[in-house]
Amino acid sequence: MAPGDGVRLTARVLLVGLRSIPDLLLVLVFVAAFGLMDGPVAGTLALAVFTAALVAKLVADDAEELRAGPREAVRSAGAGPGQELTVAVLGQLTPRLTATTLYALDVNLRAFFVLGIVGAGELGFALSQQIRALGYDVVTAIVLPVFLLVLAVEAVSARLRSVLR
Repeated sequence: MAPGDGVRLTARVLLVGLRSIPDLLLVLVFVAAFGLMDGPVAGTLALAVFTAALVAKLVADDAEELRAGPREAVRSAGAGPGQELTVAVLGQLTPRLTATTLYALDVNLRAFFVLGIVGAGELGFALSQQIRALGYDVVTAIVLPVFLLVLAVEAVSARLRSVLR
């Protein structure tokens, strides 16, 4: 899908490099850069970098497996590169892109707890404090809404997948 092999190789190397850095290490780097007072900012940036690299890799893999027929049909009808991208490529990628984006949201909903435990988010920090204090009623009050939110994201994802097929 890339305009040339050099562009494709450069993008792949960049994505592999970003994905090879664990999200917890990214948090520590951003916490060092912004300080503990901006822990939520550091956590958000770490999740954004990690998620962007993950989603880009998964979408790139999906794009490489697209059927050539729709692209050829659009080109033969006289469409330009922008129309080819919009109609043939994005038309085929939309269901996969939607599923991948919702998967990334699902992963991030759980990851913010872990990031909070290392000082990069308020709710994760509160959760770790309550676990240490044996405040399981508060732990349940924190975890249950996240469980319900992940369940809702899964339901939306399943519905969108059935509609987009």
